Amino acid sequence: MSAMIDCMLLEAWLDFVAHMPGGVSHSNPVLLLLLNSHSSHTALGVIAKSRSLDVEILLPPGNTTSELQPCDQVVSGFKARLATLRVMLLQTKGFTGVTDQALFRLIAEASQASFTPADLSKAFGHCGLYPLDPEEVLNHLPSDEHRGHGRLVQGLRLLPPCWPPL
Repeated sequence: MSAMIDCMLLEAWLDFVAHMPGGVSHSNPVLLLLLNSHSSHTALGVIAKSRSLDVEILLPPGNTTSELQPCDQVVSGFKARLATLRVMLLQTKGFTGVTDQALFRLIAEASQASFTPADLSKAFGHCGLYPLDPEEVLNHLPSDEHRGHGRLVQGLRLLPPCWPPL
């Protein structure tokens, strides 16, 4: 049931992208949609709709998508900044000076410092997703040896999407 719901949501999102102003058109560059290898992401309806909209789908090998999640990098930066600000507050005010209002101020300060266009751009660029650098993307995917399967991957290539699989 979950895969069916995921598939329906993904198809609805593709419909939304197709109809939004300035969305997908033949004058715009091809969009890249990075997904994990969940069965709903490889459903025929999703693949057909994405191909008709010039949306390329990249499905990295299993257990590797965490290597390519730039938003996780930005959130980790936010959490690190928040922890630093909290320690600084505790050092200056002590435990008695930490109020709910002070914590909300810390969260706001860490958010403003972390969720900036520059940080987001840096995170997407670091893993090779924007601008798209296929070699950098592949460098972030661990080999089978690093995933604990005991085999080395000889080489990975980004192939154009096709159905059925070769």
